[in-house]
Amino acid sequence: MAGFEPDIAQQPSVARCLGSAVLVLVGAVALAVVLYFLVVIGAIILGVAAVLVLGRFAARLMP
Repeated sequence: MAGFEPDIAQQPSVARCLGSAVLVLVGAVALAVVLYFLVVIGAIILGVAAVLVLGRFAARLMP
Protein backbone atom coordinates (compact mmCIF):
# COMPACT_ATOMS: atom_id res chain seq x y z
CA MET A 1 0.00 0.00 0.00
CA ALA A 2 2.43 2.60 -1.16
CA GLY A 3 -0.30 5.05 -2.12
CA PHE A 4 -1.50 5.60 1.42
CA GLU A 5 1.81 6.57 2.94
CA PRO A 6 2.19 10.28 3.66
CA ASP A 7 4.53 12.02 1.27
CA ILE A 8 7.13 14.00 3.17
CA ALA A 9 7.47 16.52 0.34
CA GLN A 10 3.76 17.37 0.55
CA GLN A 11 3.83 18.14 4.26
CA PRO A 12 4.72 21.71 5.20
CA SER A 13 8.03 22.05 6.94
CA VAL A 14 8.56 23.85 10.23
CA ALA A 15 10.43 26.65 8.47
CA ARG A 16 7.54 27.19 6.07
CA CYS A 17 5.05 27.30 8.93
CA LEU A 18 7.22 29.74 10.88
CA GLY A 19 7.69 31.88 7.78
CA SER A 20 3.95 32.04 7.22
CA ALA A 21 3.37 32.91 10.86
CA VAL A 22 5.96 35.69 10.69
CA LEU A 23 4.38 37.08 7.54
CA VAL A 24 0.94 37.08 9.16
CA LEU A 25 2.32 38.83 12.25
CA VAL A 26 4.15 41.45 10.18
CA GLY A 27 1.00 42.09 8.15
CA ALA A 28 -1.11 42.45 11.28
CA VAL A 29 1.38 44.87 12.84
CA ALA A 30 1.54 46.91 9.63
CA LEU A 31 -2.26 47.08 9.49
CA ALA A 32 -2.42 48.15 13.14
CA VAL A 33 0.14 50.91 12.54
CA VAL A 34 -1.71 52.21 9.48
CA LEU A 35 -5.05 52.21 11.33
CA TYR A 36 -3.43 53.93 14.33
CA PHE A 37 -2.07 56.73 12.18
CA LEU A 38 -5.39 57.11 10.36
CA VAL A 39 -7.19 57.46 13.69
CA VAL A 40 -4.62 59.93 15.02
CA ILE A 41 -4.66 62.06 11.88
CA GLY A 42 -8.47 61.96 11.82
CA ALA A 43 -8.61 63.06 15.45
CA ILE A 44 -6.23 65.93 14.75
CA ILE A 45 -8.30 67.09 11.78
CA LEU A 46 -11.53 66.87 13.78
CA GLY A 47 -9.92 68.74 16.66
CA VAL A 48 -8.74 71.56 14.41
CA ALA A 49 -12.18 71.79 12.78
CA ALA A 50 -13.88 71.88 16.19
CA VAL A 51 -11.54 74.66 17.40
CA LEU A 52 -12.25 76.71 14.27
CA VAL A 53 -16.02 76.28 14.58
CA LEU A 54 -16.03 77.06 18.30
CA GLY A 55 -13.77 80.05 17.71
CA ARG A 56 -16.16 81.51 15.16
CA PHE A 57 -19.08 80.83 17.48
CA ALA A 58 -17.32 82.54 20.38
CA ALA A 59 -16.39 85.49 18.17
CA ARG A 60 -20.05 86.01 17.31
CA LEU A 61 -21.04 86.02 20.97
CA MET A 62 -18.52 88.69 21.90
CA PRO A 63 -19.85 92.25 21.84
